[in-house]
Amino acid sequence: KQHLVLPKLQLKEQLDLDHVLCAETPIHVSVSPDFLSVWATPPQDPCDAADIAKRCAVLCEGFMALMKVGQGQVIISEKCGPQDLVTEMDQGIEMLFRMWLQQHYPAHKVVGEEGTKAIISAQDWVWYIDPIDGTHNFIEGRQNVSVHLMCVHQGTPKVGVVGVPHTGKIWIAYDGMTLD
Repeated sequence: KQHLVLPKLQLKEQLDLDHVLCAETPIHVSVSPDFLSVWATPPQDPCDAADIAKRCAVLCEGFMALMKVGQGQVIISEKCGPQDLVTEMDQGIEMLFRMWLQQHYPAHKVVGEEGTKAIISAQDWVWYIDPIDGTHNFIEGRQNVSVHLMCVHQGTPKVGVVGVPHTGKIWIAYDGMTLD
């Protein structure tokens, strides 16, 4: 059985995708065969927004599971002051997503809350990620938190995925279409 492990690394480090699917560590979740497939298999068409959205929804399920298991168990740090907090979960989920993008969509760029900001141009595929929307709620043990993944290509929204861990609900939108 494979597990998704919350990495304890800095976002600037490189890591092979296989190293976050391994044996048990303090914060880990079992993953589905669908997750393993999305994690390991490159896309057929890297510009197919519907496929990207569906693949991101599967990843989001794994991220949401990590959030549920890890709530109350992660280190909390200040970024720019006492009201600007970050957790290992925020950083770990963003790192996992960046690693996956680097492996399967290497030309895509990322603007995330927890990592370095890519230099982008109007022609780029750009991901905006908020690994835990509601970090204060997450820290305080509340359930109203979510994962946000959004991709824009040439200034046009292409993919949006929002997942709410404690309800298991995921919303997907791509090329102007919305799926539940």
